[in-house]
Amino acid sequence: ISAYDRQTQVIVPLEERSLFGITGKSLTNILRIRHAFSDGSNVGGLLTDRQYDGGGYSITGGADALYRFWDNVQVEGQLLVSTTREAFQPNVCESNLTFDHGNFTATLDGEKFNGYALYTGVKQYGRHFMFELQGAKMSPGFRAETGFEPRANQQKITYWSAYKMYPNGKVVEDWQPGFSAGRNSRRIS
Repeated sequence: ISAYDRQTQVIVPLEERSLFGITGKSLTNILRIRHAFSDGSNVGGLLTDRQYDGGGYSITGGADALYRFWDNVQVEGQLLVSTTREAFQPNVCESNLTFDHGNFTATLDGEKFNGYALYTGVKQYGRHFMFELQGAKMSPGFRAETGFEPRANQQKITYWSAYKMYPNGKVVEDWQPGFSAGRNSRRIS
């Protein structure tokens, strides 16, 4: 899919918040490929590209996979890398904030930087017991200009489990008490 924007919304992802602004014209391309296997497993790839009129670009690409061990257990993961050359438009998202330990400014001032994002998860869904264990990590310089990740320099781990019960009543078909826990923190680099 491709789009030409006359006014492009920009998201500058930081550790604790994001900055937003509107720049000039840009061309955005998104390519997604995926191959599915008969057991429900799949492998795929993603490439996004945004080119700004007057200079500046952001390219993000990577691979992902989902492998089903049995009918109800799966392991999944994704690795993305990005390279960004900011458009030189210091009036957009003007800020004194920095990222990557003060190496770069949040202002759109033409800086070039690279980053990565990693996700992995294990999930099991049974008739009664279900759980998900997921982890993600993003470097300070990771930027997805198409906006699918509004933060950077994060690491997250989450756990969820539930037990589903099926009473023989007509009013309640099923119910599931559950437990959820997680931690989201700045990456220490």
